[in-house]
Formats: sequence, C-alpha cells, structure tokens
Amino acid sequence: MMSHVATFRDAPVTQDITQPIRATKAIPAGHPIFQEVALVASTFGDSMHPDCCVCDHHDEYDDCAEPQNEPPTNDDGGYTRPPVAVDDDDVETMSPHVLDSFAALMAHCDRVPVLKMVDVRKNLFKLLRLHEVNASHPSLALLHTVPIDTDDFAEYHDAAANLRASFGGIVPTTLADNDVAHLIGVLNHKYCHALNEIEGSGVFVYSSVLTHSCVPNCNLTVTGTTIWITAIQDIAPGQVLTVDAADLFYRPLNERKECLAVDKITCTCDLCELRAPDLARAFKCQACADGIVHPTGHVYACTTCRVEWSDGQIQDAVAQEDAIVETLDATTLVELDEFIATSLLHPFHYIFFWALDDLHTMCVDSNVDNVDLAKIYRRLLDCLNYTLPYPHDEKVQHYDHLAQTLVAIGDIPGATAAYEAAYAMSCLCSGNDYDESQLYWRLSTNTPTTKEALLHVYKHNGDDGDVRP
Repeated sequence: MMSHVATFRDAPVTQDITQPIRATKAIPAGHPIFQEVALVASTFGDSMHPDCCVCDHHDEYDDCAEPQNEPPTNDDGGYTRPPVAVDDDDVETMSPHVLDSFAALMAHCDRVPVLKMVDVRKNLFKLLRLHEVNASHPSLALLHTVPIDTDDFAEYHDAAANLRASFGGIVPTTLADNDVAHLIGVLNHKYCHALNEIEGSGVFVYSSVLTHSCVPNCNLTVTGTTIWITAIQDIAPGQVLTVDAADLFYRPLNERKECLAVDKITCTCDLCELRAPDLARAFKCQACADGIVHPTGHVYACTTCRVEWSDGQIQDAVAQEDAIVETLDATTLVELDEFIATSLLHPFHYIFFWALDDLHTMCVDSNVDNVDLAKIYRRLLDCLNYTLPYPHDEKVQHYDHLAQTLVAIGDIPGATAAYEAAYAMSCLCSGNDYDESQLYWRLSTNTPTTKEALLHVYKHNGDDGDVRP
C-alpha cells in the first residue's frame, strides 16, 4: 500500500456504493484518490485451456485460436489438468477442511464451469474462510449486496449446492446456498480483477463499482494486490468518478459496444451516445489536404474544413475498411506505409494503429534496427495522443520504450525528452509518488548514455524484464 493514499472510507468521495461514486471536493489531475487492497487474492495456478498450455486469454478462452503446446491427455484423449499447487498464502487463508480435501476439491471444480478457473475457486474458498474467522469484515458484508449477473444465478446456485453436498465442511453453516451462489457470481463478474504481478486475481469492492466511461476521468493502477484510483483530469465536486472498466482504448465504437454488452455495462459517455466523433475511425479528407474525417453517428465530417461526406463516400470508406482488414499483411514499416498511401483510411485509423502495434511486437522479437523501432514508437505515440484525449498507461509504456531505444542508438537528448514525457504522463496516471513515476524522474534528470548503464538502472528498479534495446 501507499501509506499517504487514503482508503475508500477516508477518500473525498461519496460512500454509498449502490449509487455512482462522486467527488465530495475538487480533485486535481494526478492526485491519487483512494487505494484498495484485495479482499482475497489467488494465483492462476496450473490451470490451462483445454486447447493450449500457454494462454493469455484467462477469461476469453473461446477466443484462443492458436494452441501453443500440446496439452496432456488421458487415455480417452481428453484433457488432463496437472495438479494444482497450494502456495503459502493459500495455507494461511484457506480452512483446514479445504486443505485436507484440496485435490478432491480441484477435481470436483474441474467439472463445474463457473469454478473452472483455479483463481476463482481459490478465491471462493478464501472468502468462505473469511466468513468463518472475520464475518464482520465490512467489505465482506458489502460483497453480498453488490449486483451480479442474475441470468446465470441458477448455475451459480447449482454449483453452491453441489459443493455443500460433496464437501459440507468447507461451507460455513451461517451461509445459505444463495449466499454462496452470490459469492460465485461475484467471482465471475467484474469484482474479480487480474493481478499480473502475482499471476492471478483478487476481489475488489470499491474499485469495481466505479462507473465505466470510454473517456474516463480516473485511472486504475495495480501493484501487487493493491489497486489505487488516480484522477487523470480535474474533477469537480459532485462529478462522477469514471474509469475505462473494460480497457477498450483505441477500439471503434461498434467494438466497444459489443464488448460492453458482453459484460452488461451501459455507457453514457459522449462517444457511446453519439455526441462525439469516433476518433478511432479516421479517414483522409478528400476536400482539404490536412483534414481528418470521423463519424459522429451517421454523419462523417472533416475536423478541419467541416465538409460532410455523401452516402456514396461513406459506403466507399466502409468498403475500404472491410477490404483492408482482409488484405493488410505488413511485415515492415515500408509495407505498412504503402498500404496507407493508397488507402482512404488515415494513418490514425484503428486498423493501422493495431497493425503498427503488431509490427512493433515483431520488431522487438526479431531485434530489428533500433532506428526503425524508434520510428514505430513515435508513430504509435502520435496515434495515441491524437485518438486518446486523456492520460493513459499505454502512452507511458511507449514513451519509456522510445527512450530506451533512443539510448541504444545514441540519441541521449531524445531519450531524455522521452523520459520527461513518460514521467509527466505517469504522474497523471498514477501520481508522482508512484515507483515508476520516480524511476522516470531519475532517468530524465540523469539519462544513461549506454545500454549497459540503462540495464543497470532497470535491474536495480526490478524491471529488467522490460528493457527494450
């Protein structure tokens, strides 16, 4: 925890979590508003997708298209999950009944879809234990009041009833099956947040009830098992605190709406209500040299000359979008620029942004010339700074990577400027006392001049795995 950052209860915000959380006083941009430690947290364990042994899609397994390794199979050709280990935290936060029956519980949960994820089931067992040892915990009481997906409640209830019937000792007698079902619903809903540093997830009450907006006024920062919320723009008294709950940056409106619908999130931001242009869909204006055309609802208009497109022009633009998605296969920056030069789509269009992002990944993996890599980082930042009109962690990362790349090619003044930008952006996203903000401050005031010196700084900070050159 950051000792100087308030908890939710002490923060200058309204306390009724059944209503949108609002600021009770003016909050300046870059100010951490509150922090929250996970009520319970667990690692993913050795859980694997039935089709791949190494999978990043923790909660989107159906979208995982390319198996990376052959999974172990049983005699019938079915998937065999490797044994799930119990770590020290599990021993301290699970009941003796769970620990004594752990292997059997894991086998049981493997057959229950809503408990198939190892971290979900571990977190459930820890919540049940918390009910036994600290039933008056305020966050625990609130957890039973938060809304969950009622469409799946019957499935949650069946899982709870079967768990009690098969392993009665692990369910506190003070909890009815409906109570346990609600907890399972919580763990399968937005209240369970990924925690990358522990390779798992944790349960958060206050951070999870903040209102979603595609253009948020707050940022969510995760360190270990702690989340804190920082204002990324000035927030007035009475203004609702908003976060991008689905992290849908640089996605077109239709994709945003589809993703939000899956999570049953309603967004009333200007973009979703068609009051603002969809900046992720950018087209070259045919009436002026420098203009960019964006759709606002059904109207496509240039931001410079204000000329509106005809129905025929709109149809041509949409047809090009569809065609480029199918044909774009650039493996170099030159190839990508050739696509852009002959296209009606602007370089800031989301299709080209994600192609550029893929190209950046390929370049890092293949150790291409750092001069080209620096060009890609600058282009990515140009796209992000145009399309995202608010501070974002992705910008921090790219400024950091650009700075590292510039050190590698000997452009120290350029690297210093990039670190200054990373510091300023990190302060807005997470506060100036955040460890990464302080790292960028040190790097901007004393920029390393060699790759070796740079590596030493990042290793000392514990970030050697993220050094790019």
